[in-house]
Amino acid sequence: MGYFSRLAKAAGDAFRALDVRLSCSIRAEPKARAEHFKAMKECGVHEVTIGVEALSDEVLSGMKKGNSYEDILRAMRFARDSGIGVKANLIFDHPRLRLEHVAQTLERLEEISEYVDCLGVHSFALSPHAPIAHDPQEAGIVILRKKVQTDHGDHHLGFRRFQTERGLPEALAKLQRVLQGLAFRLDRRRGAFARNELFGLPFRWAGDHAVADAANANLFLKIPGESEAFSFIFGEGGMNAAGLAPAVESKP
Repeated sequence: MGYFSRLAKAAGDAFRALDVRLSCSIRAEPKARAEHFKAMKECGVHEVTIGVEALSDEVLSGMKKGNSYEDILRAMRFARDSGIGVKANLIFDHPRLRLEHVAQTLERLEEISEYVDCLGVHSFALSPHAPIAHDPQEAGIVILRKKVQTDHGDHHLGFRRFQTERGLPEALAKLQRVLQGLAFRLDRRRGAFARNELFGLPFRWAGDHAVADAANANLFLKIPGESEAFSFIFGEGGMNAAGLAPAVESKP
């Protein structure tokens, strides 16, 4: 934790003269103090990515993270107070998540959103070296002993869950939607989207479904949407030469 403190003392003036902007990934260390983040700021760090993964102490303990929710929240506060932006990465479907953990995560999201500028939403991928791989039954999974392709790479193990609470799949799906919605709103808040785009689609909305009908098309794709990355809206008047039409802000 003292790395940036030593670096700031040795070369803080040089960093300020160069006006460098750095970003780095950190863990929310239990021993972290405000001065550590002030030193990071002096060295030109403008954003940190915190590998939060979970907001439940029980899940964090099972992951062998070595920290707690209070450690995570404190690190976020220190970063924000020092003028450093915060990106947090969260996993919405970790095998250790139970209904009580999902509920706790949803409650705590409101608290951390005050300090977070950007949110990374990720699906769980099983690394051969993860603690859960050495005791999979305790986490309610069976390892299939074959490599699978994920958005994290092709070096992860396949697995299946054998312990699933009633309603848990639906709760995890809801958590994913809430996290993705929050990530989108945070991106909008920091100006990630310069302007809205409206694209005409060759479909007509028929009340409860879309019908392919380019001649009477009234279905549009809005990017970004109001609360998500995109939304479908419909309007009257057909498409003009540019493929667009005045649209009514209504969702099918």
